[in-house]
Amino acid sequence: MFVSPTGNMGIGASLDKISFIEKLTHRLTFTYVRGTNSPMAIRTTCRPHQDLNYFSLGRDLTWNESLYSVNFDTKYQIYENLAAVVETGWAHGDFQARLVRASHHC
Repeated sequence: MFVSPTGNMGIGASLDKISFIEKLTHRLTFTYVRGTNSPMAIRTTCRPHQDLNYFSLGRDLTWNESLYSVNFDTKYQIYENLAAVVETGWAHGDFQARLVRASHHC
């Protein structure tokens, strides 16, 4: 979900190489990520130039924000060097409301 790895903690678990039919394997993955940044620091960081962003809302998570994702990937080995792969996934972000201070000066 294009989230910065800095200021986050998380856990992931995978069931890999699940197979019921020869040459057909599956992988099921669950991931949970929670931010560790201060909400006040993210929202009030001084930005002297508009194109220079120290933090990005939605990219840098605060301790009030988290992400969940589930992936289900399938691989069918057609030949030794040729495989058909289908990767599917779902992700959801739990973000806090964005408050912007109108009179913030650097």
